[in-house]
Amino acid sequence: MQIHKAARYFPVSAAPSPPTYKYQRRRPQDSALYQVIQENLNTFLNHLEISEKAVPRYVSKEFYEYLDCGILARGFLRVACTKCRDEKLVAFSCRGRGFCPACMGRRMNETSVFLVDHVLPKLPIRQWVLSFPFPIRYILAKNPNHITRVLKITLRVVDGFYKNQAKANGIKGKTKCGAVTAIQRFGGSANLNVHFHALMPDGVFATDNEGTEKFQRLSGPNNSDVKDLVRKLAHRIIKYFQRRGLLDSESDDIQEVQTELTDELAAASIASKIALGPRAGERVRKFGKLIDIQYEPKLTGERCASHMSFSLHANTLCEPNERLKLERLCRYINRPPIAQDSVTKTPTGQILYKMKSAYRDGTTHLLFDPLEFIEKLASLVPPPRMHIIRYHGVFAPNSKARPKIVLKNKTPNDALDKTEPKPPASARAISWGRLMKRVFQIDVTTCGKCNGDTKIIAAILEKKVIEKILTHLGLEASAPDLHPARAPPQTSFEFH
Repeated sequence: MQIHKAARYFPVSAAPSPPTYKYQRRRPQDSALYQVIQENLNTFLNHLEISEKAVPRYVSKEFYEYLDCGILARGFLRVACTKCRDEKLVAFSCRGRGFCPACMGRRMNETSVFLVDHVLPKLPIRQWVLSFPFPIRYILAKNPNHITRVLKITLRVVDGFYKNQAKANGIKGKTKCGAVTAIQRFGGSANLNVHFHALMPDGVFATDNEGTEKFQRLSGPNNSDVKDLVRKLAHRIIKYFQRRGLLDSESDDIQEVQTELTDELAAASIASKIALGPRAGERVRKFGKLIDIQYEPKLTGERCASHMSFSLHANTLCEPNERLKLERLCRYINRPPIAQDSVTKTPTGQILYKMKSAYRDGTTHLLFDPLEFIEKLASLVPPPRMHIIRYHGVFAPNSKARPKIVLKNKTPNDALDKTEPKPPASARAISWGRLMKRVFQIDVTTCGKCNGDTKIIAAILEKKVIEKILTHLGLEASAPDLHPARAPPQTSFEFH
């Protein structure tokens, strides 16, 4: 089931208010993102086959399932009003983890609601963002096992900062920290950019004589602390890769040989270059008020620092009473890589990608040939069984302190629905209707004609039944067809 316009995070109203919108079924086949994949996927795969290359099966599966996402002809639920029996159809979703704006938008909102209601206590929560230089981004994207180890190094350094600060403030006894980390694999220009967003209580949990975990707030880092931390992180992470022979001790170049197509796509995406086709090796075409600047990342502002192309940002803080701000932050760190309305087709058939925010050199848009754009999407699909959200310290599932800390926040922070029964504290998923009402102020559980309650009455999966119902309702009964592959001389478009 789908969430309307779930490509971006939306602010939540601070006070209860009636629904202002009615649920409307989305039409993904009308979007430029859907059309570029529908028209060029077979050509892209055929071009790879001719070159004796292929993307992994999980990548091609992600594309094919996206093309079925939200299409009524592929199956749907019948939702009916219990009073007037008025019905609406809700298409199935692909539940993709790569680039689908709707499914990843729903996961974004579902995860943020779960974190705020059932994990993060009402304490000051600080966000720590760590980015890496290009060679390390490539290694992390190629082997997710390194992500786990580098994340442990990162959190160990930040935990050490808090524990040392607690010791300097006279807090005695054993102290603990906790973190919920979102691992993002993308940047603002549809590029591959593995980096960490860690949410941590701005202090430590100290154990008293009775064994009770008591939170002690600390002053947090200052500018000098962030500079010291990013230097320490850069040194330890580089040493980690050097011990494994993945980085040269002098040049920090990647020592692994790019032998697979996924390696080529990842390396090109990280460097904002094209991997395949006639423009292979060239940079992505940029538009905007371009100026000539150095691309060395240099952060400016409070609690921001860079060292050896590592960057650390720790200036975002949510106070205990700023739960709505915290929920918006959780949506931001779990957002989809592609916003559906950021992709448009030019009259010449090319893809214009609008960036969320302009780069320092004035870039506001990127221009791709259709096959180049599909190449970028393919590099964003994460490998199977890779966990995007990680829990450490007192928030870890096996932590003895976790039940004493996270379950103190049992009451849902749902300003839009005070009358709805409270879900169990252990419930991981929030209901679809409650999620729609909370995030978008759209009430799908109420009939738009008589205000009666609605419920699911059937799941329609058989092709003949699907066609019969959709034909009777005057809706499109067949799914959009994939365009056939074009011959090799036509695999690319000329730029005019």
